[in-house]
Amino acid sequence: MHEASSASSSAPSSASSAAVPDPDAISDVIEHVRDLARRLPSGVPDWAASELTFGQLRLLSRLYREEPASMGAVAEWLGSGLPAATGMIERLERHGLVERRHRTDDRRIVEAQTTERGRELVADILGIRTEGLGRLFALLEPTELRELGRLFALINDRAERISL
Repeated sequence: MHEASSASSSAPSSASSAAVPDPDAISDVIEHVRDLARRLPSGVPDWAASELTFGQLRLLSRLYREEPASMGAVAEWLGSGLPAATGMIERLERHGLVERRHRTDDRRIVEAQTTERGRELVADILGIRTEGLGRLFALLEPTELRELGRLFALINDRAERISL
């Protein structure tokens, strides 16, 4: 597999971006990524795992990255209506993870944002995942790690040019 990577890295980027992807190779890589993800600790504290749904944790994480967000934006993220989005935010509020406020420039708009407790929970989850990834990547030889870094940078660079 490493030999194939080396061969493709010497091809011009315009040719490689125009090439038809090999569905079997993509499936193999996705399966390897899933296997690695299974090896990572969940990073969700016991209290959160027992009291929060996966959807609530996903929403909290997105809000952490893109706050503050209007309730309309939250509904759009969830692919739901405003009442469902409000219910989800209310449940996170009850746990002290999110708060809602009226915008100062337009009091008709209600925005949600994470509280300090919510930010700490997301940071804990991300920190544990990052630590686990570091342990997995440390299994690579230095040259392999540099190649993996180069490939991730290439994927990120190309992903910036398209909408996924």
